[in-house]
Amino acid sequence: MTPLQFTRGVRSLNRLRQIAQVLTRHGFGHIVTRIHLGRFVPVWMLRHKPAGESTEGAETSVGRRLTMAASELGPTFVKLGQMLSTRPDIVPEAVLRELRTLQDDVPPFDTSIAMATIAEELHQPVAACFASIDDKPIASASIGQVYRAVGKAGEQIVVKVRRPDIADVIRLDLELLEWLAQSLETLMPELRIYRPTMIV
Repeated sequence: MTPLQFTRGVRSLNRLRQIAQVLTRHGFGHIVTRIHLGRFVPVWMLRHKPAGESTEGAETSVGRRLTMAASELGPTFVKLGQMLSTRPDIVPEAVLRELRTLQDDVPPFDTSIAMATIAEELHQPVAACFASIDDKPIASASIGQVYRAVGKAGEQIVVKVRRPDIADVIRLDLELLEWLAQSLETLMPELRIYRPTMIV
């Protein structure tokens, strides 16, 4: 299956282009080329070598570059990296150490959007649901953010709100990751021992 057979629209192509360019920028251009995504990357990027590769161990460098790429590509890739950081059976220790540094911390989205989402999900105004709710989140991560609230009976509540459109973003990324994993197994048979499709 080629990338063009897989993709179903401009959004998929744009995201595939972004993934290919981020991976290339972080030193995985050889993989991008081997799975036939080089057409999405400017030639100068494919020739560029990542900085710092020769000053540290190879596995540490790979782990650090994977971590930076996952952070740049967003929540789906951060979660994948976090999951891989718990798999010493398939990931070398130096790479695990780097992946364990992956954080979901991202800037919060606008509270007015969060309150509108809460009202829509609960089918009533926020004021009808809680005695009070903070206007600033206590935490913000890649999937959503969290608010303190007080229930109508005075109980302390924590309200978690998903980021707008996050389900669509993750769904698209998972489809692309599945395709990328299949491509890795088909076009880079030496990586089959890591079972990328099973991991995704």
